[in-house]
Amino acid sequence: MPAATPKSLLFIFAAALSVGFSCTENPFSGDDKINRVNRTISGQVRLNDSSSPAETWVWLETLNLGTRSAADGTFKLMLPSASAQPGGGLTGEFTLYFYRANYRLATRKIFLRTGTIEPDTGGLDSKGRIIEEILLTKLITLGTRVVPTSIPATADTSLFVYLDLQGLVSSTSCGLPTIVMNQAVLLNGFLLQSEARPEIVHTVVPYPEHSRPLNYIPAPLEEVSYGCDYAVRAGMLAAGRYTVIPYVLIRQSALPEELLGSLGPAPESFDARYLVLPFTRSCATLVVE
Repeated sequence: MPAATPKSLLFIFAAALSVGFSCTENPFSGDDKINRVNRTISGQVRLNDSSSPAETWVWLETLNLGTRSAADGTFKLMLPSASAQPGGGLTGEFTLYFYRANYRLATRKIFLRTGTIEPDTGGLDSKGRIIEEILLTKLITLGTRVVPTSIPATADTSLFVYLDLQGLVSSTSCGLPTIVMNQAVLLNGFLLQSEARPEIVHTVVPYPEHSRPLNYIPAPLEEVSYGCDYAVRAGMLAAGRYTVIPYVLIRQSALPEELLGSLGPAPESFDARYLVLPFTRSCATLVVE
């Protein structure tokens, strides 16, 4: 067998290197994959009355990071890279909030180390999924009724709108419902949102003699209806169907102001910005002809 030449030795060495690298996973790709897994929090939200959990707001404090749940209540929250976090990566215990305005606020503790999730801690599995389903308990049911249900577009019309409220938490299901009794519900008007063009939102306020705030602390299982007359001027509304949405603010003492701010600028304003608040409500429909 002839002796190997320098060129053939170089070829053999290069081939051996290529085989070696083809059998070894790219360390940078692997680290990136692991890093992405360790920065993802996921889970599923459910409502105790079997209503749709869609659009429930999921928010992580300190990082001010939020997302909305899907129609089935599932969510996924991706943390920024450690270098994009305060101090080059957070370490410690942080609270993850689950917010729906008329349901009891739920929380979970999340443990981070240098900007990544500590797996198998705080009820998370090795992939950052919250093991137990997050269940939100309904505190107040609310809805609207409108009389008449159909009005002309070309004439001044008076509407009578009812807001129906009921505290739902009873001592038999959840113990003394202190969170419900400590809530203040303020009524200042209604919003009319076009079904065909949801970006069109009108505000409707009571007649001056009926314009007063409603300060109501709902007791368990107590039903209350509040009604007001409203003036709809000719030409104010184009023909079409409108959802009648009550302007109601529900206070929960454990709700961080930063969470509300994360939903958008001034989300409690009496205009279209209010609609970013996640609610479950039964709303009347007004038809303009």
